[in-house]
Amino acid sequence: MNAFKLIIDKSKVKFLYDNTKFEKGLEEFQNGGFSAVPVIRKDGTYLGTVCDKDFLKTYSKMNEADRKRKRTEFRNLTVGDIIRPDWNPAINVSKDINDVLLLSMQQNFVPVVDDMNVFIGIITRRDIIKLLSEKNGVLASDSVWNNTTEDKDAARKMEIAINQLQKNVEPYEIFSKMYEAAMKEICIRIETINEMLKIKYNREPLNQIVHRIKSAQSVLGKMSKKKLSATVDNIQENLYDIAGVRVICSYLSDVYEFARYLQEQSDLRLIKRKDYIANPKSNGYRSLHLIVEVPINYIGAMKMIPVEVQFRTEPMDYWASLEHDLKYKPTHNSKGIDISAQLLECSKELADTESKMQDLAELIMGMDTNDTDVFY
Repeated sequence: MNAFKLIIDKSKVKFLYDNTKFEKGLEEFQNGGFSAVPVIRKDGTYLGTVCDKDFLKTYSKMNEADRKRKRTEFRNLTVGDIIRPDWNPAINVSKDINDVLLLSMQQNFVPVVDDMNVFIGIITRRDIIKLLSEKNGVLASDSVWNNTTEDKDAARKMEIAINQLQKNVEPYEIFSKMYEAAMKEICIRIETINEMLKIKYNREPLNQIVHRIKSAQSVLGKMSKKKLSATVDNIQENLYDIAGVRVICSYLSDVYEFARYLQEQSDLRLIKRKDYIANPKSNGYRSLHLIVEVPINYIGAMKMIPVEVQFRTEPMDYWASLEHDLKYKPTHNSKGIDISAQLLECSKELADTESKMQDLAELIMGMDTNDTDVFY
């Protein structure tokens, strides 16, 4: 079954020409609220897809001073100059629906071209799901499918693919359950350490635990950046942050004590340690990162599954959350203002305040920080 019947004609689709001026394209994106649109050449052939991140990345490079000095260069910049031609590739109009399904897992729409690469229109993920859902459950008895064993198998695979797509996951869904189990195991161990420290200090060292499993879309994006195919083996060998746990502590000394007790557990294996508290990133980011492998019993076999654990204090988490909001949401910084220096200054001020609060805590509560001296 080909995808022809699903095409939304280009006359009903928002697209940009490759020679559209950068500022004009940016204006249309902002006014239309688009996240991505196809880009075509004057002869009608498909060039690529431009997304809001392409505009934001280009715009952020040009602070006010640069734009005044290079006004002509900025004025001549076009949409064709900023797109990534290899992103969101188009499919031929005669493509099979199965191939369209796989592509739509990575993008909300798939551009469609004819044999001359002329842009015809798009197929949306929603329409694919709708069409295939109508066939779902009918399988080989449906008139679309013949009664051969091969077609019955194809129909069953399609049913599975529909269910996975509706849940917004990739075929590694079961594989990711291992990471979920490892993430939960780390959370339990952190809570156990907290109970021990509560007795030791007669207070609450743990403020909050936040955890997440990376979405299929995010994993695909990371694998794409690494230019690796998204096989289960490649994912397991190259990504260590599919499962993530963030531990938010009350005091700086708690951060290092939690990390030390976790590292000392004999059945865990430390893969990597990055101390961005002792050595903050250039933008002011501070946090202690550990990647540890956790033993998980998976279908009768013991496997070591990596989990990224971030240890922070409340001020560190507060700064990181606002920094992400200010730098990566274009609606908050549409003027392209460079706020890097201010963010770094805020980070240093919070660090100074945090250090003073640590000193006060040690004075009032007699906290023993001998365990943490080695980390400074």
